Amino acid sequence: MSKLVFGFAGFLGAAMFANGVFMLVNPEAWYFAVPGVAAAGLFNQHFIRDIGLIELFIGAAYVAGIGKPDLRLGLWAAPTLWLSAHAIFIYGK
Repeated sequence: MSKLVFGFAGFLGAAMFANGVFMLVNPEAWYFAVPGVAAAGLFNQHFIRDIGLIELFIGAAYVAGIGKPDLRLGLWAAPTLWLSAHAIFIYGK
């Protein structure tokens, strides 16, 4: 696999993991910092932290897939499907 694919997976994984940490540590700051989130509905700390956990798991899966070629398909397919479904749900209204 190309270095570009691994670089993108590493960048995406690290960014999603960091976003998940932000969501868990300070959900209110995250709510107001991310454009468009406040327009989508009222602040809900529990919901933001639930999604923060998902972001952590997705980020970890992308990074883990770099070093686990035998598990890579599952580690990259599951979070990609979730992100795709989320995008369709959000932008497909």
